[in-house]
Amino acid sequence: MTCLVALDLSAAFDTLDHETLIDRLRLSFGVSGDTINWISKYLEGRSQYIQFDNFRSTIKHNSVGVPQGSVLGPLLFSLYVAPISNVITSFGISFHQYADDTQLYISAVSGRLQLTLDNLDRCSSAVQTWFTHNGLCLNPLKSEVLFLGTRQQLKGEAGNLTAVNITGCQIKLAENIKSLGVILDNELSLDDHIQKICQSAQFHIRALRHIRQSLTSETACSVACSIVGSRLDYCNSILHGISGKNLDKLQRIQNTLARVVAGKRKFDHITPVLKKLHWLPIRQRIIYEIASIVFKVKQTHEPAYLACHLVDSVPTRLLRHNPQNILVKPRARTILASRAFSIAAPSIWNDLPQDIRVLNNLGSFKNN
Repeated sequence: MTCLVALDLSAAFDTLDHETLIDRLRLSFGVSGDTINWISKYLEGRSQYIQFDNFRSTIKHNSVGVPQGSVLGPLLFSLYVAPISNVITSFGISFHQYADDTQLYISAVSGRLQLTLDNLDRCSSAVQTWFTHNGLCLNPLKSEVLFLGTRQQLKGEAGNLTAVNITGCQIKLAENIKSLGVILDNELSLDDHIQKICQSAQFHIRALRHIRQSLTSETACSVACSIVGSRLDYCNSILHGISGKNLDKLQRIQNTLARVVAGKRKFDHITPVLKKLHWLPIRQRIIYEIASIVFKVKQTHEPAYLACHLVDSVPTRLLRHNPQNILVKPRARTILASRAFSIAAPSIWNDLPQDIRVLNNLGSFKNN
């Protein structure tokens, strides 16, 4: 079983101290010369005011914060909070960060759940102290805790818990957590996530149906891909191995969208429509995405947390018919384990034809 803690920062982008950021860029990352001067000028001289109807507040000059919605904002914030990794790993806890989104997670061995939670509490308190010293405010009341595991594991020791102590506050256990647009539930079934996608997609399909007659086929296809197709494709690599029921729900959404774009009736055969639109079905889109990720990770060896799971297979004997560019596929004991990137990615990659696996160009790889 795994305990996941999603930490929330209050007004994170608005409280970064400029002097501390510049010092961190210079001392920790070796940024110097014109580059550091350019970043300093980018941060300086910014001001803000509030306007309501015709009334405007006085102008206030900003000495802290980075512009939200900018390209540099998340990057500068990530560089600013980079040292927090040393604090977290010193407690033996794993973590993921994306800008102001920080998540701690640790496996809870049977019989030692309370010891694990105590360690998690100490780690979160140390993280809160670091944030405070660096001008950031951790909000425990908006932080969330989720236990991940099988149904049997969740009914065990964790079944009696209703809250967990994080940074000195009792935080109720959540049934799901939204992380970067993906809704994670206790058993990683992704039922809630799929349901949310379907609801959102159906809303936009109804809107598109109302205006379809006013659009050309090319425009309708572009609108469909941007407002619905993007939702079906977002983070779809994590959908590998989920229940057929959920995949069928997504496929019905795609079929309905295709019929609206192509002007087909409800019971018209959908396969030729998808082929004409050049849309891969849902299951194939998932395989395509994972294969593309593997290709890019093998080419760049980044990100490190994925690259470490892709190990080239070395044959014990070199023969002329040995397959090239094969990955080691770990064994999985459960269906849930087989969904992990470390197992699903090598399996999908090894199933590709050899002439595709040996390609070096991403465009050629995707086309093939």
